[in-house]
Amino acid sequence: MALQVQELRLEQLFSEAFLLRIPDFQREYVWETEQAMQLLDDIAEACTRGRSTYFLGSLVLVGSEESGATWDVIDGQQRITTLMLLLASLRDLEDDDQFRESLDYRLNDPGDPVVGRKASPRLVLRELDREFVRTYVQEGSVEELFALSYEDTSTHAQRRMIENTRAFYDYLDATYDSAERRQIARYLLREVAVVMVGSSDYADAYRMFHVLNDRGIPLGPSDILKARVVSSINADLQAEYAQKWDAITETHGPDFEEFLRNIFIVEQGEPLAGDLIDDFPEKLLAAYEPDRNDEFIEHVLLPYSAIYERIRRPDSRNEKPEVWEELNLLSQYNSREWHAAAMWILRNLDENPQRQAELLRDLERVIGLDALAHTAHSQRVGRIVQIIRDLKDGTPPTQIFGVSDELRRKAVSNLRGAFATNSPLAKIVLQRANAQAEGLASLPTRRALNAVRVIPSKDPSLKWAGLSPSQQNYWYDRLANIVLTSARPANLRSSSDYSTRRKKILGVGDAYVLTSQLQDLPEWTDDVLNERQTAIVRSICDYWSIRQDSEGIDLTAVEEDRLLLGSRASARGGRQVKNIDLLRVGLIHEGDVFVWERPRLGNSYRVTITAEGRFALEDGTIETSASAAARSVSGTSQSGLKVWRREADGKSLGELNESYLQRA
Repeated sequence: MALQVQELRLEQLFSEAFLLRIPDFQREYVWETEQAMQLLDDIAEACTRGRSTYFLGSLVLVGSEESGATWDVIDGQQRITTLMLLLASLRDLEDDDQFRESLDYRLNDPGDPVVGRKASPRLVLRELDREFVRTYVQEGSVEELFALSYEDTSTHAQRRMIENTRAFYDYLDATYDSAERRQIARYLLREVAVVMVGSSDYADAYRMFHVLNDRGIPLGPSDILKARVVSSINADLQAEYAQKWDAITETHGPDFEEFLRNIFIVEQGEPLAGDLIDDFPEKLLAAYEPDRNDEFIEHVLLPYSAIYERIRRPDSRNEKPEVWEELNLLSQYNSREWHAAAMWILRNLDENPQRQAELLRDLERVIGLDALAHTAHSQRVGRIVQIIRDLKDGTPPTQIFGVSDELRRKAVSNLRGAFATNSPLAKIVLQRANAQAEGLASLPTRRALNAVRVIPSKDPSLKWAGLSPSQQNYWYDRLANIVLTSARPANLRSSSDYSTRRKKILGVGDAYVLTSQLQDLPEWTDDVLNERQTAIVRSICDYWSIRQDSEGIDLTAVEEDRLLLGSRASARGGRQVKNIDLLRVGLIHEGDVFVWERPRLGNSYRVTITAEGRFALEDGTIETSASAAARSVSGTSQSGLKVWRREADGKSLGELNESYLQRA
């Protein structure tokens, strides 16, 4: 059969013309939050720039006349699934009913009984994830998705969908107002396009898949740039410089194009606005063409290549100790935006290694805080560009690497929160906490260093001594429960009690101070974990100098559910709202009942406001904050200001806080 090739806007793809289906033999959803947020950043940036069309690549489908509008997705399922999560987040943030219904229509086909079309989600996932996504994303509310615990999911794909949807929802909610989100939604549907390659034959579809993914287009950007640069060099020298270019390409492998992008940022003081093969020649090569391209290779490409390799693979044998130490710390992060700033520092301050180390340390602090705060990719790149501009201008480091109160608060809030099981960030921040506790700039590097959990599971049947099931669930993913050790995780799997796990963790002889403390802790109780959590968070905040905001407030002493609100409160006089304030002005009263409904899980919780503004649970427990009350009843970390609503009028605590601030 001849292939069907068609350009489609997403409003066409997410319509009654297509019922997309992920075959069960396809791999699971694997996109991480970094990839998902990159997609959103790119689309939002294209929307802001007013680009008429944003191409999202190809989509290989298999269908037939017999299957009608039903198409199996052979290539493109990661992007299509991520777009579905983005549309669901935009829908559930929408407060205009008509606009919300329009977005819901892109996720769910209401059916048409006249033509015999049944109601169905527009994207049908693999059987393992199908009902989960239909219930909590397509037909449900993503806010219910966020309330799920680890035990409520059955696949890694489902957990990634929760993480990515939460990232979309939180970022869209915090960054854009309603009108801006609608603009993004319109752009997404009207201007974002894919090239659909359709076939009725699986063999044809897979051949097309491999053509599109295995260099079916013979020349990549680096090949095109090489041809342009080398062809302008004297004919007698072309072979020599072609070999030099190839050697650099071989050295950096798949990172070569990223290397070129970093050179562009360093030299131009701006990120690439378009494609590499468009902007790089027009803005950077133009200074060397038509007859100085050999100088570009000798004085730009080759020196930066050597520096880039030092950054990618820090080697203590070839660096000053203080510089190697900072490069080693930076290399621990998954994000790589910092490479461009490090390239400038290493090239322009080569005669002053102490100065290099100081600036790299300042850079590491900013990169660490952005990682903790889940700062969007485009914002991180923008920060690096500004850092390079300021370095070139000779701006004082205190101004170059300054940190806003908002970033401090987000970082502290996330330090208190849960860390995903496989997240490298827990290991990174614990290394800094241990270094601070030991009075060191960094910990000695060890080949085998693992971040392991003392409580080994959230499974309530474990019955961990000294902790209730809800406490066990709460502490499992928090820093207080994670220790650094060279003990192999596999050697700990058979040990489920504290005494045995502690013995194995300590038995390898590690000298990490926060790990060694287990020796003096015969029990792993809620009180011990609370005290340990506070100490660890404060150590990290002291390491990065973010413990106090610009007004001198100790952020580690601010209640969890007030922390992010505090940045808004500061703008209105520096006060944080407490329940006693709400009682005083009559916004709440003693005896008011607040409820938290979780209909999908069949749970309903109630708390009563005391005369002191505290929260009395149904079992008689008294909690001092809304989030602590939510944690106590559910065993999960929640924003208490959002989940608790007054029974009498449905107002959330967050809304009542805002009312108080507006009065103030």
